[in-house]
Amino acid sequence: MIRIADFFPDTPPDAEPMRTFDWTASGVALPYVIFITGRCGSTLLTHILAATGLCGDPDEFFNEERIAELVEKWGATDFPAYFQNVVRQNTSNSRFGFEIDPFRFEQLGELISFADIFPARGCVFFWMTRRDIVSQGWSYAKAKKTGLWQRFADGSEKRLHGSSQDLENEVIEDSEWWREIILMLKAERIMEDYFVATGITPYRLDYEMLVTDRHRTIISVLLALSCSPDEIANHLGPPFDHTERNRDDDRHRALLAFYARYRHELLQVEGHRNALDVEALRQELNARYALMV
Repeated sequence: MIRIADFFPDTPPDAEPMRTFDWTASGVALPYVIFITGRCGSTLLTHILAATGLCGDPDEFFNEERIAELVEKWGATDFPAYFQNVVRQNTSNSRFGFEIDPFRFEQLGELISFADIFPARGCVFFWMTRRDIVSQGWSYAKAKKTGLWQRFADGSEKRLHGSSQDLENEVIEDSEWWREIILMLKAERIMEDYFVATGITPYRLDYEMLVTDRHRTIISVLLALSCSPDEIANHLGPPFDHTERNRDDDRHRALLAFYARYRHELLQVEGHRNALDVEALRQELNARYALMV
């Protein structure tokens, strides 16, 4: 499995992680990070934020696919050069941000001393999840299996690994579904532990907030980034669907059957999500249902 560090052959394997960065020289007064768990609405959120021009373009710059694209474009084969290019070319209104999931965040620690570059004071942190973790797990499993990750309002799509229309009706097996739920739970634990260890109190966002009141959610993010009400009023347009929900005709029937089969385990997940022994749950699923999660 390729790791983030593999994209930067000119950064020696034994090199110390980056510990300093001159934000002022790069035109940044306020850096920020959006931690995400995936399939939580973050693509919609970041597209809207970028469109305002008030806070840079908070893309997934430390996702393998995006790194490969930008390394080829810039020829930046050592990490400090890549990081500097990312910041300078994606800053607006003196703000720079990016989104990252917990597992890539752990890998990023091989290249950057996160607490030094993004100190708890002087940066803004968001933590975006999805309350309905069962639907989130299904959505992730479906995207991985079919290769259809995103539909956009302009009619374009993000498709990977030879996906096709024929694959979109692929059945999601219970083991695939549970595997994603377990990964989400582990990802949440990584971030919650990090916030406690570093004293960070992130702004908490979720998919359901964005769906229920998109405009208010975006406003709250921009206010957290110290944008003024006048700036927001002048740059935030009327609500517009930058992305479309994937058309999953089989989801509701699949959800009903899944809940019926795993009522006991899902009660544990939904009732004790923040205190759950995730490894014990995984072992129970394997022993009781032979799922091999």
